[in-house]
Amino acid sequence: MLRGALVKVVVDTNIWISSLIASSKTAVGLIDAWEKETFRLLVSEQQIVELAEVILRPKFCLMYRFSPQEIKDIIDSISAKQNGLR
Repeated sequence: MLRGALVKVVVDTNIWISSLIASSKTAVGLIDAWEKETFRLLVSEQQIVELAEVILRPKFCLMYRFSPQEIKDIIDSISAKQNGLR
């Protein structure tokens, strides 16, 4: 690997969900590292759609009480920082 090149990472939808509900310190740490841009996120449109579908499930909404704006912000944040896969 070239010096200074960021590692490319694909984060599974389950990891995103775990980080949102804080049930996994490892998942939260991974997302914190992504927010600090310590690696390059690779994500597909299908994965973003899947994440939105999971977050919008009634059970998830009732249990974790995310507002529609919070859900939009989560999806927008991932979409904005992604380096897409096709």
